[in-house]
Amino acid sequence: SSGINAEYGGKSLGETNKSDIGPDGITKFNFNASIEVNIDDPTAIDEISHRLVLFSVIEVLPKEKKAREEKTAPIGHGILDLSPLLSGEDSFTHLVTIHGGTTAETVAANTGQNIIYCENN
Repeated sequence: SSGINAEYGGKSLGETNKSDIGPDGITKFNFNASIEVNIDDPTAIDEISHRLVLFSVIEVLPKEKKAREEKTAPIGHGILDLSPLLSGEDSFTHLVTIHGGTTAETVAANTGQNIIYCENN
């Protein structure tokens, strides 16, 4: 099974429930998060224009008999730019490309083909 963790500005926005990967290799996730922003604060507006939401896709590995906790392995990462919110929109829909690799730093270096449908409401 797999899941997604989301971060903004180094802080967790939450994670999805774990979901099994279908026979077609597709997994659908439903994830909502809120980011509070004071629109009267120029610093907060500047942060939205420069910070990205980081999505980390993880695989939940089969639990070993004596293991107390489940182990996970990163599958890939993707980013979401929040700049559409600066043009007055309070929600938007965007496809996030997931780049394979084991670290978030590989996002810029890889070309992904897996897509997460992200609706920000």
